[in-house]
Amino acid sequence: MPIWVSNLLLQLYEEIDPGSPFLFLTNERWEVVKKNWDNMRNSGRSREWDNGMLQNNTLREFKRHCINAGIKTNERLMLHCLRKSWACNLAENGVPPQTLLKMGGWSDIETVQNFYLKNSDANEKKAVEVLDRLMAGRDEAQMGTII
Repeated sequence: MPIWVSNLLLQLYEEIDPGSPFLFLTNERWEVVKKNWDNMRNSGRSREWDNGMLQNNTLREFKRHCINAGIKTNERLMLHCLRKSWACNLAENGVPPQTLLKMGGWSDIETVQNFYLKNSDANEKKAVEVLDRLMAGRDEAQMGTII
């Protein structure tokens, strides 16, 4: 995680209500979660608790922030878009697949290769530039005959 993200999270953590154990829950949402937990526990259903119950309209909020930021797309906006764009941007900027695998938490390198390592015009351009640099200053005799 970049240092600036860690610093931002620490700053947010300092600003939350000390009674809330969750960084991204408002005080109002925390009260709702506590009430739901107490109801489940009191009715003997605490084993049915699912951490997804902490979320409240996360996708709706994500879409709202995208609209407010002026992000327009023909694709369906999903939270997974953030993960995919993160991985694709790192891959396109030269992060090795094994590093993406570890950082992204995938268990299979094929997942990284099939979904996040997309060939792009930018990658092809980089490859041509590398070849041009490697071959710079060599004459035909050094490179051999091209058939």
